[in-house]
Amino acid sequence: MTQKKVVTYKWLSRTFSLNVNQAKQLLAIFHMKHKNMKHKSIQGVYYVSGMRVNSRGDLTHQICIVNEELLEDTKAQLNPVTSVHLYSVQKGKPKDTAPIYNVDFEQL
Repeated sequence: MTQKKVVTYKWLSRTFSLNVNQAKQLLAIFHMKHKNMKHKSIQGVYYVSGMRVNSRGDLTHQICIVNEELLEDTKAQLNPVTSVHLYSVQKGKPKDTAPIYNVDFEQL
């Protein structure tokens, strides 16, 4: 990643005409490779969903977009966890979700 661009699985899928699951796999491989190379500047953001009891005691389905350092804590709060996948990679830790959301709507 030479540019400071956010890359989501949706962007990969659309840009390279890939199945979304192929795009998720490619993004995960890229992230793992760079994480193992100690590129601390490459950060992952994860999509996590699952069931959680809310403040009223009702069981609700919750969907979260979380930085990688919060992944395990988020998963621990859900029972069961119904989905987890790498949503995006970017240089540095995102300060908010707007750039992550907006990249999926850029024109090619």
